[in-house]
Amino acid sequence: MSPRSRGRLATAALLCALLVGSVALGRADGSPNPGGTVPSTLSLSLSEPSPFTRAGRLEGQNLYTAAIRAEVTSSVVPVTLSLSEGKGETTQRIWREPVSRRRAKVRLRELAPNANALRNRSKAVVVTLTAGGP
Repeated sequence: MSPRSRGRLATAALLCALLVGSVALGRADGSPNPGGTVPSTLSLSLSEPSPFTRAGRLEGQNLYTAAIRAEVTSSVVPVTLSLSEGKGETTQRIWREPVSRRRAKVRLRELAPNANALRNRSKAVVVTLTAGGP
């Protein structure tokens, strides 16, 4: 082995020794080991609803739909996004893996004889985000 190769090998060995020593010192001085727990995250953001548009006919009336954009973040699974429009109608979207800023559309439906009939209506909807469970 040439003197130059021996010098490079010695330098590499010294760097490895320093690296191992610094890792050992880092743990010996009370710094935390990798791992641990983090708090769970559950977040829901909703947009304003889009305007209603005619989507067809149902039960002898015009069917109008609108959408609300949702953005979901959850570190706990399963996570369920639900919309309840009353009258026992519920729509759900379920994710079985953690999600980060996952986008989804929540659709609203309304029956009316015409678009003018929608102008004076108000409707309460409940949007919930739940995580965990059975």
